Amino acid sequence: MWWTLPGWCRAAARSGSCPAWVSWSGLGHFCVAAVDALELDRFHLVVHDIGGPVGFELAAAMPDRIASLTVLNTIIDVDGFRRPWSMEPFASPVGAAYLKTLVKPAF
Repeated sequence: MWWTLPGWCRAAARSGSCPAWVSWSGLGHFCVAAVDALELDRFHLVVHDIGGPVGFELAAAMPDRIASLTVLNTIIDVDGFRRPWSMEPFASPVGAAYLKTLVKPAF
C-alpha cells in the first residue's frame, strides 16, 4: 500500500504562506495518523526521494511497528537541505505556468 503526501502547499505557495503542518514533522504526524487509522500492526516501510524525512519521522514515532526500512534516493540531513538548481524555476509562478504548457507523453 502507498499514499501520496497531502498538500505540499501548492495553492498556499502562491500567497507565500504554507500551513504549519506542511513540514517534515507535520507530514510525519499525518503518516502516523494514517497508519493508526488503517490499523496496521506491523509493516515494511519504503522511503523515497522527498518522502524520506517524512518516513523517518514515522519510523521514529513507531519503531516497534516497522518490520523493515528500505531507503531509496532520499535526504538524510534535512537541516542542510537546499532545493537543487534544477528545481528553482518551478518554485515561482512563472515555472508553475510553464509546467502547465508541457505536453504529456503519448504512451
